[in-house]
Amino acid sequence: MTDDRAAVATIVQELEASWNAADGARFGVPFTDDADFVTIRAEHLRGREAIARGHQGIFDSIYKGSTVGYEVVGVRPIAPGVLVAHV
Repeated sequence: MTDDRAAVATIVQELEASWNAADGARFGVPFTDDADFVTIRAEHLRGREAIARGHQGIFDSIYKGSTVGYEVVGVRPIAPGVLVAHV
């Protein structure tokens, strides 16, 4: 496994674990304060706190009791310090 793929896998594993624990605050941790996150409902969340709060909202409602399993299927650099990951 390349270093890039291992780094992405670590983040993805944390996102999976936090989703399965229904922990919005923990889900937000890997994101930066200026992160952008577009939901499957096309909502644009800006920043770690909004991402955490938005996820806690769905963990407490429409996705209550849900679990996910993520798999990293591809990682490639597109610029220095920037990776695209397919999960």
